[in-house]
Amino acid sequence: SRALFLDAEGATAVAPEAAAALPPEVWADDLWDLLLATAQIQETVERAGDSLELSLVARHALDLAAKFHGVYHRHPILQEDDAALRTARLAATRAFMRGLEALAELLGLPMPERM
Repeated sequence: SRALFLDAEGATAVAPEAAAALPPEVWADDLWDLLLATAQIQETVERAGDSLELSLVARHALDLAAKFHGVYHRHPILQEDDAALRTARLAATRAFMRGLEALAELLGLPMPERM
């Protein structure tokens, strides 16, 4: 199981509706950057297919992982006391993981059980 996607009580991560209902101030710029990079996966895959430059997919995966690394080290996730901040960070983390899993699958790479 991926422990990062569990909250302090062991419940699964955030529903999209809960994330959408959060106030804008909980979404730090680097969280938005992470979400934007995740949302650009489809476009990157299409561009890689059209140009036959499959390295674009690998580069996007690396860039996405680097963005998450920065977010993870700047913002506590499960240790955050403010519920709204924790929810926003969990939602961004969940979106990142789904995106990274999709890219890894395209690249034929297994995902580790724990990161």
